Amino acid sequence: MNRRALLRAAGFGVATLAGCVESPDPDVTPTAEPTTSPTPPPDDPILLVLANGSGEATVTVTVARGGETISEETVSLDADERRELDPGIDTAGEYELAVSVEDGPDRTVSLPIDAFDVRQGSNVIVGLGGDVEVLIEE
Repeated sequence: MNRRALLRAAGFGVATLAGCVESPDPDVTPTAEPTTSPTPPPDDPILLVLANGSGEATVTVTVARGGETISEETVSLDADERRELDPGIDTAGEYELAVSVEDGPDRTVSLPIDAFDVRQGSNVIVGLGGDVEVLIEE
């Protein structure tokens, strides 16, 4: 390789890399630690959906965490009625859902709520009929 070809190749390489190396903006101060900011409330909250597949029913729904009641509501539902309730679950953790149908079945289940459920919102569907069925829909 002759000297002119080498100089042309070196000049091309420098021109190609021009602008790739930039000094940091003087107005920006780098931080070594991540900043903490509160998580905003979800746009799609976790909902309890009561789906009554039988005759009229009065239902008490209780949500608890660590032995402390988070939410308790009693609602009357017509036959084939659906109702959404917001239990106020906004933190990941282990919850307990208790459903009691007046003059009917009772059921208590564990509700494992993870960060995805809190971020994206999930529905807990409570089917009422001869039995109480609980499904978690993400």
